[in-house]
Amino acid sequence: MKNILFCIIFLFCISITGKAQSFPDKPNQIKIITSDLDHFWQAYDHWKAGNNLKKSLEDFYFAKASEGLKAFVAQKITSSDALTKAILKHPQYYAQMRSVMPMIKGEYAKTIKHMHELEKIYEPAVYPPVYLMVGNFTAGGRISDTGLLIGVEYYSKTPTSSAEGFSKNRWAIIRNIKSISTIITHELVHFQQLAVMKKEHWTGTLLSQAILEGTADFIAELTSGNHINDVAHTYAKQKEKILWQEFQTKMHGKDYKGWMYDQNAGRPADLGYWMGYEIVKYYYDHAADKKAAIKNIINPGYAKDFLKISGYADKHQ
Repeated sequence: MKNILFCIIFLFCISITGKAQSFPDKPNQIKIITSDLDHFWQAYDHWKAGNNLKKSLEDFYFAKASEGLKAFVAQKITSSDALTKAILKHPQYYAQMRSVMPMIKGEYAKTIKHMHELEKIYEPAVYPPVYLMVGNFTAGGRISDTGLLIGVEYYSKTPTSSAEGFSKNRWAIIRNIKSISTIITHELVHFQQLAVMKKEHWTGTLLSQAILEGTADFIAELTSGNHINDVAHTYAKQKEKILWQEFQTKMHGKDYKGWMYDQNAGRPADLGYWMGYEIVKYYYDHAADKKAAIKNIINPGYAKDFLKISGYADKHQ
């Protein structure tokens, strides 16, 4: 169900990409909007003063929502009930999150630097607003026609954070605040994809989704030096051929189990990101014209055709 929902959202976003041209085309013009963080902590303090948590969230957080938070609620948080349940399930984690909030502004300069690096390799890039908010661990980052949507709870881990209530796989992918700039870059790449991809090219297959996500990770790494899936990469590094053989049996279907967004796979949740990254990287590494390669990676056409021209499958023959 989760992958189906993602497909619906992605196809919806493709249908409104004409709006992307109204956003700034220079990194220095980007807006990073944090009003939702202030409102969340107002709601949190109201609750801690002895009031009902759900009502506090509704009155101080959701009622004052930015356009970004409204989009994130529609896509991922879903309701005040859902966020209430998450806070009560992980009370110690949410409580300690506040200690890292002052560090977020320290990541702004790094974020802008990464965007300048993207500008160097992909001149058509646009820079929509970045909305930072608190969610319920349903997504660390998303995109909408409003801009980039970042759930900071996924990037607020500290050495003393409580893992209470988290599965092993979930806890492994929760990161510290220094990863904020990397996830913003990852989602920014998705925004560029939506501005140029044709709706019919995104077929919803496992291969298509892997290339979509792998592209965001690869370009994030090119521009920031990091990506968001080190756990999957570490696991897969010595298993590439075996995993490729397994991936081939499912890549043209729409069953993402074991590869994408699967917290119960018994292995890292997002190995499809890694597989897509490897396909994209192989293509880029063997391309003579790197700038042209970036354009082709961001707008790859049909995934099965891109896989063929990448040469990645031939690598394993």
